[in-house]
Amino acid sequence: MENLLQGLQTRCFGQRVFSFAELGSTNDELRRLANAGAEEGTLVIAELQTAGRGRRGRVWHSPLGTGLWCSLLVRPPAFLTPSLVPLLLGTAIARGIRTVAGVPALLKWPNDVLIAGLKVAGILCEAGAGGLVAGFGINVNQEVFPPELPAATSILLQRGQSTEQALLLRAVLEEAERLYLDACIQGPTQLIAAATALLSTLGRQVEVQLEGATMRGLACGLEPDGALQLQEESGDRRIIRAGDVYHLDQRTLDDPASQI
Repeated sequence: MENLLQGLQTRCFGQRVFSFAELGSTNDELRRLANAGAEEGTLVIAELQTAGRGRRGRVWHSPLGTGLWCSLLVRPPAFLTPSLVPLLLGTAIARGIRTVAGVPALLKWPNDVLIAGLKVAGILCEAGAGGLVAGFGINVNQEVFPPELPAATSILLQRGQSTEQALLLRAVLEEAERLYLDACIQGPTQLIAAATALLSTLGRQVEVQLEGATMRGLACGLEPDGALQLQEESGDRRIIRAGDVYHLDQRTLDDPASQI
């Protein structure tokens, strides 16, 4: 793990690294470091997570040595809303997978990366006093998954051969920093365009589960803050900033109980 980022071409992201053989959660460890004053761009990596989690407390399957289990500390300016960070990291992960492994990874709003409709990576961002802790997990070289995760896949299963994790992590961090710096300087327009180009959710009929409500309609675009534009069958247009989104043409696999 010490050499995972050797040759990394960034100025900030991943320049300070805390590497562990085993952690409960990389997000929890990075939050502790952030509260103690860790600088922006600090990265926590674990070979194994024993208590990894996804959105809404779902279990994150992160076995030993087969994937990238990481958390990155960012402190975006006020005009760059935290809701853009999952899209930024998702875009960087999808681009990194395409570059390093040559497989057509896509985004699923708001925080998943898919290959062939199956989940290969996910992002969990948690805000705190020390900054925004952006956790991400990428299934790289897993050969099998537990039966309760039928919607999960790995790059190995889709590519047919293993992928060097160091190359992939460097590509993701370099792409993420380019997107982040551009958004901090120019605003989020280019980031939204980059995410939209990879977003498999757009143009599809989806179901959105909110707290106490369910909506269905056509996912038709992104707002400047990364929120999803939904056109209901009635013609009403809704702006969705949080919720579980299911592609209706893939409803069984999209069950949240099946997600890593």
